Amino acid sequence: MWKSKNFLVSFAIWLIFSTPALAQVSTNVNLSDPDYRKIDKLIGFGLIKNVIVGQRPYSRIEMARLVAEAKKNFTQHPKLSENNYLKNIFADLEKQYQQELKILSNPKETPLLRVKWIDQLHFKQLSSNAPDQTIPNTPLGITGAVYNSFLQHDEGRHWVTGQNFSLESEHELSLSRYFGLKIQPRFQLAFRETKGSRHEAQIHHLYSKINLFNFEIEVGRDHLFWGQGNDSSLLLGNNARGLDMIKISNDKLFRWPGFLKHIGNNKYTFFYADLGPEQVFPHSYLAGFKFSFQPNSWFEIGMSNLDISGGDGSPTGSIWDRIGNVLPLKQLVSGNQDQIDNKLGGFDVRFRIPKALGMEVYLEAIFEDTPGGVKTFLLEDAGYLGGIFFPRLGKSGNMDLRLEYHRTGIRHYRHHQFSSGWALNGYLLADPLGSDGHGGYVDFNWDVDSKNLINFKTAFEIRSQDFYSGPRSLYGEFIRVQNFPEEVRLRFQTQWQHHMEKLPLRLTLQAGYEWVHNINYVFKEDAHHFVSSVSMDYQF
Repeated sequence: MWKSKNFLVSFAIWLIFSTPALAQVSTNVNLSDPDYRKIDKLIGFGLIKNVIVGQRPYSRIEMARLVAEAKKNFTQHPKLSENNYLKNIFADLEKQYQQELKILSNPKETPLLRVKWIDQLHFKQLSSNAPDQTIPNTPLGITGAVYNSFLQHDEGRHWVTGQNFSLESEHELSLSRYFGLKIQPRFQLAFRETKGSRHEAQIHHLYSKINLFNFEIEVGRDHLFWGQGNDSSLLLGNNARGLDMIKISNDKLFRWPGFLKHIGNNKYTFFYADLGPEQVFPHSYLAGFKFSFQPNSWFEIGMSNLDISGGDGSPTGSIWDRIGNVLPLKQLVSGNQDQIDNKLGGFDVRFRIPKALGMEVYLEAIFEDTPGGVKTFLLEDAGYLGGIFFPRLGKSGNMDLRLEYHRTGIRHYRHHQFSSGWALNGYLLADPLGSDGHGGYVDFNWDVDSKNLINFKTAFEIRSQDFYSGPRSLYGEFIRVQNFPEEVRLRFQTQWQHHMEKLPLRLTLQAGYEWVHNINYVFKEDAHHFVSSVSMDYQF
């Protein structure tokens, strides 16, 4: 098991002894970057054919490849080439990835050393009266996580109830084609309404990368988003802080030769992460893999398995037991459960319908590792996320609409042994809806012009903390033994984003309101929550 000091030593050795790679390497684009939406728009217009959506973040060089593919198809499409809205998107993306596009066109022009002493600055002021609420424990499992409707999906940033001020900066270094490094420190002043202030400095991202024959090797703290959802994923998303991990994946999509070429574009990712000293078994690890395939431009499928195990004082097991649980070979071969870990696995799919204004339909499904009856395994113990995305509404395609439904199983993200749950530093690694919940979400965007974006979001969520026993037998069903009032939330948020005319500065204003019924599962106990924020992002 990793210790924090061992991780830092390993990271230092990595920086010193990293060997030259044989392919282009670049740092990753943060999950919160608005460029992802621009890529989604280009996909919706049918300008990008070769792309895996279910594994993010993308590297800067991969983002440039997508822009180059879209621009090539754009210039060859007589109807779309007159669309001024698309021209503005290309102008923004080509400026943002100018250096990477130049390297793609001529790799020999890669500079020996590129240092971005300050690449970006991010400032944010946030006010909220919404308190963190603990995800309830039940006889089926425990988790130490909290949720906060207004402060989730923000890469684990710990905003408090009250006034918050934060400053972040991004710094990058690249050594020829061989080595990349990124660091993103964060400083926060937080003034609670009732419990005093909380000020902190932390490392939001810190990692290095090399690339060996298109196998990208990354070491450090970074985020992974595995799934098709917009803000949430059922396995790994942007709700918790980045993972301290070793990750191996292919940065550039590839196709197998021979008859395997029919499975289309491929992307594979393996990682191993230390979950830190805050776990109930300190320094438990999270390990897993995801395989994604794109047989053609209108269909994508991914398969994932994740495993939490190990840590100081945890159930013991051999190295082969550990490997068998991650892959998971032992369970598939023998069907036995060795009770030394907490597993979640599943699949996701995405269909594109170009003739229906680029409409996309997607689904995620995850399952617990314990078998049961049909109702138990597929309904009570399973989680689903389904969505429909309309990427190019309006005459020019400058509006888009997304509808999603989330359902989480009664045991999801809880565990009887690993009682820290599917969480990191108190925030769920996946969907903040938590266990035994339903959620409906509407997300609408309108690019008023090249400098202004307006966003509206609506959410309706129902959470339950009912107690269950069972299953009664290997193929039985769970039995509800205690019923509690359901917590109901109705939420509205709006956002205005403005790009300055003569400065590389993006200003964002946000406001939101939430009504909560039966808060903390107390009958007829209601609450009203508000949030407002101002953020500025400066691109050097």
